[in-house]
Amino acid sequence: MERDSIKILFFINKAKMKKNGEIPITMRITLNGHRTNLLTNWSVDPKLWDNKKSCVKGSNRLAKEINHFLETERIKVHQAYNKMTESDSHVNVENLKAILLKKDISNKTLLEILDEHNEKCNQLLGIDYVKATIGRYKTVYNN
Repeated sequence: MERDSIKILFFINKAKMKKNGEIPITMRITLNGHRTNLLTNWSVDPKLWDNKKSCVKGSNRLAKEINHFLETERIKVHQAYNKMTESDSHVNVENLKAILLKKDISNKTLLEILDEHNEKCNQLLGIDYVKATIGRYKTVYNN
């Protein structure tokens, strides 16, 4: 089995400068040539950003805090990637991003989704749904 190539890069986009002169830090994840970007919710003065090391220059408290956050995010990406490979789920950059953003990436079939929907409708029979509507939903499921 061929090993996936995963790369994580933190960068600032000078075109996205805020009014206070700071630039948001973006995390780029590249997996087998496909990439996605995530904002980190941290901004930095462009003079304090080290492009080669992908971190904030300096040893003050804020620089240390941001750099620690960036390293933690790097570890989270690798943990999410390892979790995906161990569970034999489809490994791609979109699923990796969904895990990091804590979105549901379940691979349900249409019939499973319809079945869940019909169960919820049955519970709401007489409240939000009438028997005829639920009958139509069952017909859709059976055909």
